[in-house]
Amino acid sequence: MQIISCTKSEPKQEAGDNLLPATWTKDFSIGLYTGGGMLNQSLTIIFTYDSCQYVEKTGDKKKTIAFILTEKQKTEILEKMKSFHADEIHSRKTEGITYDKESNDICFRTKKEFCISDGAASDIEEKDIANYSGIYQYLLNFARQKGAIKE
Repeated sequence: MQIISCTKSEPKQEAGDNLLPATWTKDFSIGLYTGGGMLNQSLTIIFTYDSCQYVEKTGDKKKTIAFILTEKQKTEILEKMKSFHADEIHSRKTEGITYDKESNDICFRTKKEFCISDGAASDIEEKDIANYSGIYQYLLNFARQKGAIKE
């Protein structure tokens, strides 16, 4: 299973720069991360060519669930990312840093990595908030439903 990391730095490629492949290739992956702030908890979901890994940490406890992704599911995920215009969403650095704020990152990786972030040091441009939220909720719900994870 390939692991990707989401950086909170500027994107390493421009939005719209072939962010999403026509079909899910072996080098394409999507990562979703939520964490930070005063709570000692985080959630990482990684979608790779053949599987999805869901990792939830709370304090010293770690819950990991992995499941296989079918061709149909990968096609569904890619189509959903395109319907939310993932390659057109922009995050921007905020002035100063807000401490004790959770961060949410969605990263797409092919040969390069592109991350969109909403959190302590960055936020989503207002015009992109609905699509960003749609992507985040879709990926979260997909992983929870397919992995039979209860909230």
